[in-house]
Amino acid sequence: MNREQLVEIVAMANQNILYMDGTTHPVNRIISNCDLVFGIWQDYREPHGIGVSIIKGVRRLLAIEESGRPRFHSGQTLPMAMPTKWSAIKCLNAEHAEAARRMLGDDSTIMESFVYALKSEDGKIKIGSSGDPKTRRQNLQTGSPFRLALFHIEPCAPSIAKDAEHRAQRMLSTHKFDGEWFTCTTGQAIDAVRRAVDAESNAGRLKEFELNGPAGLLLNNDRS
Repeated sequence: MNREQLVEIVAMANQNILYMDGTTHPVNRIISNCDLVFGIWQDYREPHGIGVSIIKGVRRLLAIEESGRPRFHSGQTLPMAMPTKWSAIKCLNAEHAEAARRMLGDDSTIMESFVYALKSEDGKIKIGSSGDPKTRRQNLQTGSPFRLALFHIEPCAPSIAKDAEHRAQRMLSTHKFDGEWFTCTTGQAIDAVRRAVDAESNAGRLKEFELNGPAGLLLNNDRS
């Protein structure tokens, strides 16, 4: 990786600091929504002062190499030779990046399940979990006289989906209408789902992301 490429990756990680909100949700979303995610951290022992690892996308890079094309366009910086949505996350150190890879990235099944919230045309809101919320909504629609619309899905590991669903439902217990249906607002439902997934997820061990602070990363030559 040359310096120009690293400059782009550092700029992306520093930009993503602005989206951190004190939970792991922004980290989850960045990883879930991208084909390739770099974990980077300040390490002045490295040639450019930045340590780099791949949290998500190793297989994609291998596919690029096997295609006979370079990882990056020749003479250019990002994007990749193959159409690739990429991003970067600031980590504390190499161990922190490795934990993110294991729990949220290439070694994770985070995208296999979701806790969802959907709203009925009559105003009632349902909280549930599924590996395919869109199909689940379609199945529910066949038995409902009211139009149903998904308005929020939160990715999570399959192992915690049901527990997160039940936790969110308990958070909304004062708004319970019947079974998994509630009379809360969409904002209350989204907040409950997010907090429930965060509480149940193994990603809770990655709370160090909350402690990164506002300071951005610097390349060696950028230090004053």
